[in-house]
Amino acid sequence: EDGVVRYYMARHLDFDTNMPRQAGEHYAHAAEKMPNNALAVREYLMWLDQVAKDRRKLKAFLERRTTTGPAGIGFLELEGAGVAELCCEAAVSAKDVGLMDFSERLWARARRLGPFSNCLSTNWQLMEMGKTYDEAFSTWDRIRALIAGGAAHEVGSRHGPAVRLAEPRPPPLLRH
Repeated sequence: EDGVVRYYMARHLDFDTNMPRQAGEHYAHAAEKMPNNALAVREYLMWLDQVAKDRRKLKAFLERRTTTGPAGIGFLELEGAGVAELCCEAAVSAKDVGLMDFSERLWARARRLGPFSNCLSTNWQLMEMGKTYDEAFSTWDRIRALIAGGAAHEVGSRHGPAVRLAEPRPPPLLRH
């Protein structure tokens, strides 16, 4: 079955019908079919953490993605749409299950790729001690990052996550 279809089935169950527990098998299938799609993988990660609250599965899932292997490209090597948010959410989850080194590397990557992301500002107090998000990223810091081109900017669907567009693909000239 198609991973995109299963992803949108999960989203429908999770958000439209308010049946998040039933969404899990669809999120899992989507993440398995699209292992390098940061949006699909992030939703499954969030489901494991927030809905299933299955720390054993969550830790195993994260451990499989510390490096590139049969499960897909490692989170620290993944490129494309949604990677900053995936790294951010995975950093928080990794910290929660005791994968501290992986958590720190994911958090550093999330900060570098998406300094303006909602995930970063939302989870800042869980990951950083001392300065608040607004103190760490002043208006001038944000302007400098924007001018330097160091801040990710993504264009997506207005009506829902652009999961069908987020799968890493080779450039058109290299496709068969």
